Amino acid sequence: MDSTSILILIILVIALFLLIGRQINRGSFTAKDTSLTKDDIILGYEKLVKEVIENNKDDKDIMLQKKSQLLKHISKDLHNNIFFDEKEAKEVIQKLASL
Repeated sequence: MDSTSILILIILVIALFLLIGRQINRGSFTAKDTSLTKDDIILGYEKLVKEVIENNKDDKDIMLQKKSQLLKHISKDLHNNIFFDEKEAKEVIQKLASL
């Protein structure tokens, strides 16, 4: 091999390492934060309650039954969630019940 071939081979190897390094760094910095805030959790619950109300607005008895079941489930979730204390969980449930 002459010196030109060796130089081209070295340049290709360096370029390959640079591309691999950029891909690794790009992957670690573009990770989206998937943690939810309290407000996101509450908005999700509000959306669920509103869907139950909207889907069952024709029959009030079924709506109340399904809403009650959903509120019980949400209450259990909130009380098991480490981010909500007892007082906050009760406030959220009361807010959802009033929808």
